[in-house]
Amino acid sequence: MRKIGKKIFVFVLLSAFVCQAGCGKGGGTTGTSGLKEKDAEVITIYLRDFEDWSNEYFMNAIDKYNENLEDGVEIVYELLDDSAYTYKTDSAREAGNAPDIYMVSYSNLWQEVQNESITSLEGILEEEFLADYTEAAKNATTLYNKVYAVPYCFEPSNLLFYSKSMFEKAGITKEPQTYEEMLDACEKLSKVIDKTQTVVGTPLGTPMGWANIGQFYNAAGGSFPISDDWSASLASTANLEGYKAFLEFYTQLYTRAYASRSDVAGGYNEIINELCEGRVAMTYAGSYAVGQIYQDYIEKGYLENESDIGCCLVPRLNADLGATTNGGWSFVLDAQATQKTATANDKVAGKTHAELAAAFIKWYVTDPEIATGWFELGRCCKQPGLKSVQTLLDKTQTSNPYYEVIKEAANTAAPIPRYPYAITQACSEMIQTLISKTNTKPVEAVIGIGHAEIQKQIDLNKLSGKSPD
Repeated sequence: MRKIGKKIFVFVLLSAFVCQAGCGKGGGTTGTSGLKEKDAEVITIYLRDFEDWSNEYFMNAIDKYNENLEDGVEIVYELLDDSAYTYKTDSAREAGNAPDIYMVSYSNLWQEVQNESITSLEGILEEEFLADYTEAAKNATTLYNKVYAVPYCFEPSNLLFYSKSMFEKAGITKEPQTYEEMLDACEKLSKVIDKTQTVVGTPLGTPMGWANIGQFYNAAGGSFPISDDWSASLASTANLEGYKAFLEFYTQLYTRAYASRSDVAGGYNEIINELCEGRVAMTYAGSYAVGQIYQDYIEKGYLENESDIGCCLVPRLNADLGATTNGGWSFVLDAQATQKTATANDKVAGKTHAELAAAFIKWYVTDPEIATGWFELGRCCKQPGLKSVQTLLDKTQTSNPYYEVIKEAANTAAPIPRYPYAITQACSEMIQTLISKTNTKPVEAVIGIGHAEIQKQIDLNKLSGKSPD
């Protein structure tokens, strides 16, 4: 991995919470560049703990930013894993010591706005910068007609990966684009796989909802499970016929024994392993899988033919609509940052922490070297939210066989659901009920049950009239 600047010195954050949870899983790492500028105004950022290469890259980027000893600002970070992140952020805010910057997934932005935890970016970041957002980024970060976040990355939740050699062996000459073509490909593959193999891998359990909500959206002609004003479930009304078509297709993957009802992969995050190790002929997986293909198999020499794995958009009912949603993360400014005025030195005196924090975020996501390097290290399995950065990557990724597919998936994805995940989970339950060997309910009855659960969640969470769109 390409290093930036000097080595970061980090130390374990010894808090009561960390001691209870143990180092690593409940803990965090905190530090600065080691180039402390005298009397600098300290801007704090909470980072989520992701892959080691990702964490190191971000910390080294902070080191690079802090090399400037004349700007009057020092960036200090805390690296926190999932178990500590929310606790640490909430407790710091309650103590009046919230981080100036922290990271929020796009699906959780609505709740942050509802809680008044973050501030909108208008007036803090220039219009020219905001105009650089891709359409996907605008949709993901704009709530109630205000932009609340800077996009970090987008990660399509569902793509179809397949073995080119198995396709050739089965006589499949094109990537499946429709339900019918997918079932036809599965039938052909079922005749050439051996007893140790499965035709197709699918996400199961809780990830099933996250992975497939884009397919529900596509099948319904561009409609989510609830009405635009969040007052009513649409599952068994406006969306009924589309849901039936998708569920009947998806159920056939199991009833025809193309897919396994058991989680043989070890989870959604590991599902690509089945394909790389030859246990399936194709699999549904998120775009993150590209990074795993390279780092866990190609670079370690475990994949005999590195060009054998192909990738395409998932088969769908409506060809003119996306059939995946974007996962991913954004940077937000805590509301308290607008109330903190810099006083440490004359260089930044009078500026708010929000302004100083925004300057760092803007640098990180736009600097030509820094902004592209992170995506390139991950083989562009994640996509940027800025048009200018995507233009730069277009020039460097001409030999990346997955780049254009992931780019198309990210830029044509369904809008990211803002409502509570329990509604997405209700859609997942429809699939899980129908694929169960003991299920005796027809598809319309199962959709009716999902419809009732969605309405229950709407009422329980008092969602009516709260849609941010």
